[in-house]
Formats: sequence, C-alpha cells, structure tokens
Amino acid sequence: MPNVLSKLAASQWAPMLKQWARSYMTHRDSVRRTLIFLFLARTFLTVRQAVRKFQREQKKPRKPRLSTAAAEEDSAKKRKVEVDMTFLKQIQRLLAIVMPGVRSKEFWMLVIHSGFLGKPWVIWL
Repeated sequence: MPNVLSKLAASQWAPMLKQWARSYMTHRDSVRRTLIFLFLARTFLTVRQAVRKFQREQKKPRKPRLSTAAAEEDSAKKRKVEVDMTFLKQIQRLLAIVMPGVRSKEFWMLVIHSGFLGKPWVIWL
C-alpha cells in the first residue's frame, strides 16, 4: 500500500511547522525567559510545599516511644526517609559549594533538571 497518508500529513503539517519555527525564532528570548520563570516558580512552589509539610508535622503531637528493643527494631524497619529542615540545610550548604552563584551554568542546569523531574501539574497552578 502506498504511503498516501504520510505524504498527505507531511504536506499539511509542513507549513504549520515552518510558521511555528519562524514565530519561535522571532520570540526566542521571551520564550526562553518564560520557560526559566516557570522552572523557577515550580522549584519555589515545591520547596515551599516541603517546608509547609514539615511545619505541619512538627505541630502534631508525637506518640510516646517504647523503650523495648523490639519496638526500636520495628520502628527502624518502618522508618521512611523524609525531607526535613536538617536535610534542606545540608542541601543548601552543598549547593553553595557546588554552584558559585545564580548566573553559573551549574545553577541553570540544576534548575532545568529539577523542573523535568517534578510533578507537571505544579507548573499550571
């Protein structure tokens, strides 16, 4: 069977793709700034959400701990890794060493990679 559909689709999509590329090239700076702003906003919202979650958990009353060895073993098995303030402070100290400043190449690479790793719905909030 001949590739009629692919030729038809290519003939219909080619002008639209050329127009899109031309439009992108004329507004490339504003598109780049918008993407950077979205990644920064998303990173800020994610960190803010983690800090608020930590603060809510700190306000909850804690259960008294049992002093038996079996209870300690069970709690060690069930313990999950959490993002708390000590973790955020350690990350902050590491980032100060790894990245010299906001204008560095490493900073923007981290921002872009973090943006791709997170939840996509946060961008649209």
